Amino acid sequence: MAPLFLFLAILAWAAFSFSESTLQHRFSATPHLVGTLIMLCCLPSYLVGSFVYLFRETQRMELALRDLAPPEAANQLTQSANRLSPLSIFVIILATFYGVMQNQSVLQGMMAGEPFNLLDVGVLVGNCVVWAAIGLVVSWRVPVSLAVQKYGAALTIDLYQIEKVKPITNLATKDVLIVAGAMSFMPLQSLDAEFRWVNYEAGLLVGIPTAVVLLVIPMLGVRAGIKQRKRDRIAEINQQIESTNGTDVVRLETLLSHVERIKGMSNWPIDLGIATKILGYSVIAPLAWVGAALVENLVDQIAQ
Repeated sequence: MAPLFLFLAILAWAAFSFSESTLQHRFSATPHLVGTLIMLCCLPSYLVGSFVYLFRETQRMELALRDLAPPEAANQLTQSANRLSPLSIFVIILATFYGVMQNQSVLQGMMAGEPFNLLDVGVLVGNCVVWAAIGLVVSWRVPVSLAVQKYGAALTIDLYQIEKVKPITNLATKDVLIVAGAMSFMPLQSLDAEFRWVNYEAGLLVGIPTAVVLLVIPMLGVRAGIKQRKRDRIAEINQQIESTNGTDVVRLETLLSHVERIKGMSNWPIDLGIATKILGYSVIAPLAWVGAALVENLVDQIAQ
């Protein structure tokens, strides 16, 4: 959100402009420092904006499928989206603590009386804000995804119009793209064109599993509904087969072919090839940059 970004940007500019030269944080060059500050300003703002956006998209999804879901399922989804679970507070605190631990050596130096300045404090606090925002979004979104799973399981599914449940697939895709967008901020920490694995490790270890979970979990309920509807429909057709005269070959072949068609229908409301591409495109940008940086470092080492 723009106000949050503006507030953080002003604080970062003040810390950068009025700090002395001595830094506990070991930045290799000014671009490294500036890129880190930009990331610390942009990422929390992006995550807060994503929170609001996903909340609205969840409401739109529920509204689009209201005719297919029982009222109690819709109410449960709304309640889940409108509140944070008690566990969320613990996750946010844990994520903030992890942000502190990422700067453990700096914090220990400050507590030991070594010289530091306002910029050190700003980077330390900024990293905690980033991870608190990550904890907020993840701890809210995972329970909502579980609620969407239950909501999808309660839908009245028409095997011949599976596209009607596409809003759930679209919502899961948006979750993944939001995670991908968050990971795309990581290369800002390397504006000095130097690869440091520590700048990517936590983001990739959290981002990739989160993207997979937020893509798969919401669709599990619809998948269960599709499988149950297929079993029911096949049972109905089998009853028709049993009641058909054995000499009516045309009807029998038609019914048997229809059974095979239903068995061949995907249990997922999304093509698995498309799902793989979504995950691939989501992580390909940061991973490609990391790979290029690794190759560059290797070439530099060989050249020396």
